[in-house]
Amino acid sequence: MLVKPTCETILFVLWVCLTGVSVENLSPERNRKQEEKLHTAAINETIANAAKTVPRLTRAEKYAIIVKSGQDPYERMRQRSERKKGNRKSRQLEEGFWMHKHGKLLNATLPPLLALPISTCPHRFDAITRAHNGRTYVFSRDRVYEVWRYDNLQQKASYFINEMFPGGPRTVSVAYTNMRSGVTILIEQTNVYRFRWNRDKKRFKLARKSPQQLSKDISFIPRIAFQWVDDNQILMEENDFVVYDAYWNAPTFKGSKDDYFPNLSSEMIGIIVKTRQLLLVYTASNTIQVYDAKKRRVLLEYPIEANKFVGCFNE
Repeated sequence: MLVKPTCETILFVLWVCLTGVSVENLSPERNRKQEEKLHTAAINETIANAAKTVPRLTRAEKYAIIVKSGQDPYERMRQRSERKKGNRKSRQLEEGFWMHKHGKLLNATLPPLLALPISTCPHRFDAITRAHNGRTYVFSRDRVYEVWRYDNLQQKASYFINEMFPGGPRTVSVAYTNMRSGVTILIEQTNVYRFRWNRDKKRFKLARKSPQQLSKDISFIPRIAFQWVDDNQILMEENDFVVYDAYWNAPTFKGSKDDYFPNLSSEMIGIIVKTRQLLLVYTASNTIQVYDAKKRRVLLEYPIEANKFVGCFNE
């Protein structure tokens, strides 16, 4: 028995033929998933468009902040000018107290680094950074794990933190590297340590006027630190963050994480910049997230095994 098609049926068949849509894709379940996908994409786009950008300060604005902190912003320029002219003053006279306390570390002959046994693996990491020498440093309790490539092979070793970073802290709360200046910053609670990599001796050396107490203008103890794609140095605790100048030990901007860095994990322990748009975000739960700084969202997330990542095993 033939059933006469209705007008609605004829129109539906014509629409399918003209659009090329598969009938299978018209199932309620597929439609629901497609709607959810579009809804999620719309939300992500809204978040990305609503996210604020940290303002770039003019030189005058930054100098005003430095002066307000009780420092002379022109001091560094004068020192550079004097060094170029060959008119070097005795740093021991200029920085008497600092040199008396830390000066021996600058010229001391450091003992060779002794790698620790690989028989102890951390359960979690505290902080991670990639230094100016291209090596990655992973901190856990009183140890630092060094990961690098040599002759196209992955190399891994572990040391005590205050041996890898002479004069540094015993443990590290947060760590990051200013890739423009080449300085690696370690923070233990409110103590800030700045280190430079000595290419000739292949060792880190404590930078001058370091360590120092974190500026009192920062009202929290940092739990997260990183350098953003625009080179701003960020210190963060929960939803509060500041843009930080480690050399002058001064915050130059304050804001809310949700407004400027949406979808960044609260478990983040460090960021490694891959490109001007893609970041590798390491979390305390031993995962790596690929974060899109332009779209302000996580693209991928995958777990890492601590023992394979830093080259250790538990007996």
